[in-house]
Amino acid sequence: MVPAVRRRTGIPWEGLALTALTLAMALTSRRFIPIFAMSLAVLLAPLVALCLRPLLQRTVIAPVLAGIAFLFAAWRLLPYPLQAAPAFHYLVAEYSYPVDTVNFMRANDMRGRVFAYYNWGGYLHWRTDGDLKVYIDGRADTLFDADTYYNYVAILKAAPDWLERLEATGPDFILWPHTRGDGQRKLHRLLETGRWTAVHRDATSWLLARRDYPLPDPPQPAPEGPWRDVARAWVAGLSGDLEQALEHSARAREAMPWNQLACRLRIRALRVQGESAQARRVLRECRFYFPSRTLRWPS
Repeated sequence: MVPAVRRRTGIPWEGLALTALTLAMALTSRRFIPIFAMSLAVLLAPLVALCLRPLLQRTVIAPVLAGIAFLFAAWRLLPYPLQAAPAFHYLVAEYSYPVDTVNFMRANDMRGRVFAYYNWGGYLHWRTDGDLKVYIDGRADTLFDADTYYNYVAILKAAPDWLERLEATGPDFILWPHTRGDGQRKLHRLLETGRWTAVHRDATSWLLARRDYPLPDPPQPAPEGPWRDVARAWVAGLSGDLEQALEHSARAREAMPWNQLACRLRIRALRVQGESAQARRVLRECRFYFPSRTLRWPS
């Protein structure tokens, strides 16, 4: 904003205003951080050029700096595959969503209000086109009022009255992860009330329906496919059936070799079976598709 710097760099007031606006947006919701980053990069480029001008004017140093920057960029990108598809599945964290459970809900035409994990709200909107209405989603206070958000946080953190708070939202379904937000304790407590029925579970989630909700009898199973195999591998591993866990995780990896859940389930089953060398080979294969820190040797 210093006039002398602005004159030398050519940064317009409009650029400063745009960066300030995107900063305010980013402070409101993290979904806007990439927009702020792009605006900031454009704003800072002339300033960086001004600082490096004495070096860039030297005919020897400029190519050396460019070469170092290129080699550093190539080194950082070296572990990543050239294919876009595997990277997309990791960057959207597809492995963290209740894909098989939502497949089951769609197969049985389930509609109504669902109290779902915050991170899954947008996914449910996308998959059900409004047939399932969530209590809150990732837009947080961009769309929902503060009371709604804080009520969700109290339920998430298992406040003493979390059960009463949850049921007061009037859901037909509850969709929640196994391992986050005290998932297993919530599941057992809800079932103990007798007001909820266990309907489905997959490798990431469990689904309960209100006791008086008109479920089909019998319900249709989730469609066959790699996500069904991932769910079966998880259930088999949970019950100690290593053969089934290995069979279904292998089938899932045939269709989705990049899938983190299929990789983790197969690695864990091989390791429990004593096949450490084969488990490490699977880990290397999976990390070839995308070297995610979330995909590591199980503890």
